[in-house]
Amino acid sequence: MSAFITATAFGFAYAGIFFGVILLGGTVLIPAIYFAILGKIDLLLLFFTVLAAGIAADTFWYVIGRRARKRFVFRFVWNILGKEGTLSKIYAKHPFWTVFIAKFVFGTRIASQLLAGFNKMSYLKFLGGTATGTILWFSLFYVFMYVAGTGVEATRLAGLRLQFTVAGGVAALVAFFFIGKYAKRRWLSYPDA
Repeated sequence: MSAFITATAFGFAYAGIFFGVILLGGTVLIPAIYFAILGKIDLLLLFFTVLAAGIAADTFWYVIGRRARKRFVFRFVWNILGKEGTLSKIYAKHPFWTVFIAKFVFGTRIASQLLAGFNKMSYLKFLGGTATGTILWFSLFYVFMYVAGTGVEATRLAGLRLQFTVAGGVAALVAFFFIGKYAKRRWLSYPDA
């Protein structure tokens, strides 16, 4: 029964990861990459799932910005960032880099995508920026999880060695105690006179 549950859960894992990245963002990557490192899910398929989900989510906001009125876009950007002018000025000078870097700056991703759509940025340029950002984003998560996983595994092995060493030491002390007690009674007992 547990094998069925596990197989079913990992069978739907990619769909869950796809919608999870769209709705929740990068936090979904932490367990997903961990399972990929363990070999439970395929890393390459996970990569393309995350890439597709990142592009889909970013494109949604790009299209909203493209079709929205100026008042809506700037009110939304103002509510997210507190300032409409700063991000707009940066975007005006560096549209590709604004979309790319917004992947890594908390709270600016949606605003930069709305601005990209509103300012009629070429979709191919937008796609390049968001795909490059998503690839680097995934790669950074993977490297972090791999290094952390290696560290956790090494720590776990060191902990097991310590447990076996302590258990062996306690067993040796108990054995010496009983053997010493037995030997003391046996060898140092005086014969009755």
